[in-house]
This record gives sequence, structure tokens and C-alpha cells, in this order.
Amino acid sequence: MQIVSGPVGRDVVRYEALPSAQVVAHMDRFLAWFERTRPTGGAIAAATVNGIARAALVHLWFESIHLVEDGNGRLGRALADMALAQNLHAQDPQASQAVVRDATDKAQCRWRAAQSQPNERQRKVLARLLEAGHVGSGGGFV
Repeated sequence: MQIVSGPVGRDVVRYEALPSAQVVAHMDRFLAWFERTRPTGGAIAAATVNGIARAALVHLWFESIHLVEDGNGRLGRALADMALAQNLHAQDPQASQAVVRDATDKAQCRWRAAQSQPNERQRKVLARLLEAGHVGSGGGFV
């Protein structure tokens, strides 16, 4: 898989994903790191990095591996949300549940919207609303 840009005939490869034979080994390293740096029960483990930095690293590392052909962005964002929720859980279990619930509600809202096949402008408006507002249970805005 390659990310390419530029005029046709003079395109430039901006990123090339790992060969598929290397993906499993890289995912194993990534998952081991993800577990090793997970905050636990109120006390942050010595190997744990700052929660926001960890979420950013999770997203970057996962996207760099490029596990699947389509859907890496959604999976990467879900993993970043999970990393943030784990960090909040170490500090406040109810806050982490709220983050997970919010991410689930947003995903449900995106899925429902996709079923109606919105145009590009509608997708942009929905993305802005989801980014700026709070999604209530059932996928509606509050």
C-alpha cells in the first residue's frame, strides 16, 4: 500500500506501508508496548507515558503499520480513544466510561449517517458537529 500525490506521471510516493509479511511482528510489538504502558488502578506504572502522548503514539504507530486495507483511520482513532479512556480510568473510572460511551455514540451516529449516503457537504457538517458537540445516547445531539 502506498500513499501517492502529485500530478499524473510525476506522482511522488509519500508513504509506503510495511510488506504484509512484516505486519504480524510489528503488531505484536505494538500490542506489547500498548499493554506495557497501560495505566493501572490509580497508580501510574513506571513504564507509562503521559496519557495524551500515549494516545497520539498509539494512533501514529497503528497507522504506520497499516493493518487493514480500509478502515485504519477509524481503528486508529478508536485505539487512541481507548488509550485516553485507560488513562482516565486510572484517575477516574466514571470519566473513562463516559469517554468510551461518547466514542461509541459518535461511531453509532456516523454509521447511521452513512446509511443515508450523505453528500460531501453533509459529511463535513456531521464531522464538525461530532467534533464540537456532545452526542447523547441513541446517537442524537444534546
